[in-house]
Amino acid sequence: MRSVVALGDSVTQGQGCECDAFPQLIATALSDRSGHSVAAVNDGMSGQTARDLADVLDPVSGDDDVRADIRHADVVIVTTGANDVAATEPDPAAQSKQQLQQGPAAGAVDAATQRAVVVAVQDLSRAITQVKALAPSARVLVTNYWNLFPDGAQAAPDETQRAWTDAVTRDFNAELARAAGAAGVQIVDLYDPFKAGGQIDPGPLLLDDGDHPDAQGHQVIADAVLRALGF
Repeated sequence: MRSVVALGDSVTQGQGCECDAFPQLIATALSDRSGHSVAAVNDGMSGQTARDLADVLDPVSGDDDVRADIRHADVVIVTTGANDVAATEPDPAAQSKQQLQQGPAAGAVDAATQRAVVVAVQDLSRAITQVKALAPSARVLVTNYWNLFPDGAQAAPDETQRAWTDAVTRDFNAELARAAGAAGVQIVDLYDPFKAGGQIDPGPLLLDDGDHPDAQGHQVIADAVLRALGF
């Protein structure tokens, strides 16, 4: 194993964290354990959507440099989709507390958000297909999310809003798991490492924005990926 390529959004990029983002942590750990150098290629881009990534990988109009990175990869890690769905988050000021409470309690996410989840995963499936075509021998791993939206009691103090975002995230993760299974790629679960099945506040693993991992959070992601790789 010589090259780990990471694709995705600002989580992959390491936005806001004065630290090594998880792709570098993974490559460093693999170098230490294998005894030879493993390079980290971080092609994460802040604000990237699943559709953006699929477009970047398009064989006709895509980014030749990113496509070349993937061709030489032994491992490809994909983390995207949150930006596709984030625009659907309801404004607590415009939606009653009762409405926000009823959705998650009934296990029902509104139709517009459900559609955004489905479309995001469809676009992500297209990107995965392109990754596999570029690097048929590479290990391809796709992470899910602890939350598609800001999380943690400090950054997102409205409990009903957090319950709604958690419900949407669980729907997204379930849809993603089905798509990954159909594509024959491995899911790396980040929901449990960050939230222990929804029982703990992920705030200590996040920056003050409640949206991006801090140094400890990036280490948690790296550890999850390394376990998935068998290290």
